[in-house]
Amino acid sequence: MRNGMWRIGILLTIVFCCLIGLRGLAHAENLTVAVFDFESKDKGITTLGSNIASLITAELSSDPKLEMVEREKLDKILDELGLSLSGIVDENEAAKIGQLAGAKILVIGRAFTVDEELVIVAKVIATETSRVKAEVVKGPLSGKFTAIADEIAKKVHKVISEKGPTMVARADIISPEDRLDFLKAKLKGKKLPKVSVAVLERHFGGVTVDPAVETEVIYYLKKLGFTVISRKGDTLASWAKRYFKDANIQIPAEVIKVDVLIVGEAFSEFAMRKGNLVSGKARVELQAIDRKTERILAIDRETNTAVDLSEQMAAKKALQKAADSLSYRLIPELVDNWLGKPKTIAVMDFGNITGNRKLTKWGKDYAELLTLTLSMDDRFRLVERKEIDKILEEVQLNRSGYVDTKNAIKIGRILGAQIMVLGVILEINSNLRIDIHLVEPESGKILKADVVEGTHDNLKEMEKELTSVISKGLIGVIK
Repeated sequence: MRNGMWRIGILLTIVFCCLIGLRGLAHAENLTVAVFDFESKDKGITTLGSNIASLITAELSSDPKLEMVEREKLDKILDELGLSLSGIVDENEAAKIGQLAGAKILVIGRAFTVDEELVIVAKVIATETSRVKAEVVKGPLSGKFTAIADEIAKKVHKVISEKGPTMVARADIISPEDRLDFLKAKLKGKKLPKVSVAVLERHFGGVTVDPAVETEVIYYLKKLGFTVISRKGDTLASWAKRYFKDANIQIPAEVIKVDVLIVGEAFSEFAMRKGNLVSGKARVELQAIDRKTERILAIDRETNTAVDLSEQMAAKKALQKAADSLSYRLIPELVDNWLGKPKTIAVMDFGNITGNRKLTKWGKDYAELLTLTLSMDDRFRLVERKEIDKILEEVQLNRSGYVDTKNAIKIGRILGAQIMVLGVILEINSNLRIDIHLVEPESGKILKADVVEGTHDNLKEMEKELTSVISKGLIGVIK
């Protein structure tokens, strides 16, 4: 008996090591990277975009774990599509080109000037999973451009080295810890609904020991900071059982404090026996339902298998694995759908009524920087600057001039923006004051108004405060 158990232990250890090895190979596979020329249209830096791309390519080429897509291959694909490599900044367009080139990772970005500073924004995009990481560097225009470009190249290299495997990896080869870290980053700053969970579980050929799927889903929710409301008695479970027979039945009043219900069915069964090892197979189906509207926010299913010494433990492991994968996919989807689609934001150039021409340029440059900063938050969808330019030209307004609330409402409606960010720079007793308005074009209402004050000497500090005030204001408004 002891010899038999010893052999089984050795066999399980070998299987475990093989699985770990396979996972390691999946992560160790070289990443293919394509680097596009950065957009750089501002005066004095028009040739900088291609130089930044060259420096990033050189930096990444030194890493044996990375394979670079050759420039000639990218040129050929772009030529076939009738596009230019220079200044591609649209993520969807770049992702399509990257996939055609066989790249797992793309690097795109922009370089522009703001208040005598050079700003470089780089985005690292996984073509298959659409995950994005962004990096920003700043430096004086009077300094060496090479040093600033070299800094962004090193930051991009670090992101790809540390986050690349997780960004491109499918859910089934990411560790539970990595999954939780990814979800925490994706949900950071978002309002989370109160949730209750009820999953009906059945094991064919035996008794279900405990709710493995429910336990796994609740584990994920708790780790991610959700408020999970335990159901009293079997009210929700009974409703869920009837719901899967008749989707029109009303949600019970007892769950009035809950925002989202996660309900589902799970089945497990014996699969096969090999010696003393038993494999179990499981299928899990989950739905997330908005309690108020009864709308299905997310729906998914997963089938999985597992091996153990007993049928019950193999079945339980298969259920846990299926629930783990489902939680990873379902939770961010239900949150995004519960919150609603990202708000469309249009940032207008900040108007200048001080008479100081330098501040006119600053108002334009800061709007560019603010647009890029806000675009890194997936709660917002930013209207592209070229779209704003086009509309301003059509309605015969000067882009760098002051756009009042009346005109902003008109422009916002044409652009399809849900919120307009307006700002105007004033000078009072030699001090600067920037008035900020967040306007809803559809209703014409000013949703939020604020003021940032300072001096000509601390304009950079005012920039930081402005960005913080506007970001918090937008988040407050959409909540």
